[in-house]
Amino acid sequence: TEPTASGSNLSGELKVKEKPELRKFDEEGTFGVGEKLLLSDLNFRPGSHYLRPSSIPSLRKLINGLEANPTLRIEIIGHICCHPDYSPHPDGFDREAGNHKLSFNRANNIKEYLEKNGIDGSRIEATGMGAKERLVYPEETDQDRIKNRRVEIKILAL
Repeated sequence: TEPTASGSNLSGELKVKEKPELRKFDEEGTFGVGEKLLLSDLNFRPGSHYLRPSSIPSLRKLINGLEANPTLRIEIIGHICCHPDYSPHPDGFDREAGNHKLSFNRANNIKEYLEKNGIDGSRIEATGMGAKERLVYPEETDQDRIKNRRVEIKILAL
C-alpha cells in the first residue's frame, strides 16, 4: 500500500518516517518567535551529558548569534534516541549524573557552557524532551537514531 501524506500506511501498520527537516541554527535568513532550529554538529559521549570537543565550533556559532542579538532569548531542547516506549522513565539514563534526565542534562550542559562564555543565563531556558518528539519512528537505522538524538533551539524572544 502507498503511504498517506502523514506517513502512515493504509494497511493499518503505523510507520511514521521522516518529519520535515529542521532549519539549522547557522543558516542564513531570519527566524521568528516560536521557530525551532537544529543546533547541528553536537556530539555527546554515549549515555552522558558531556560534550565532545568536536562540538565547540557549533557552540561558538550559537554564542556569536547570542552576542550579536542581545535581546534574543532561547530555549535549548534536548532529545534522545533509542528509548524504549515501555520504559517507566520518561528520559534516558545519564551515567555520570546517575539519573533518568539525559536529554535535560544535555540541554542544561549547553546552557552552562553558554553562561561560562559570557551569555546571561536569564536569556536561556533548558528543557529535556526525552524521546517524546522523534523525527523518525520507528528507529530502524543508525541514521534514524542520529536524527532523533538532537538539540533544538527555540526562539522565545527577539
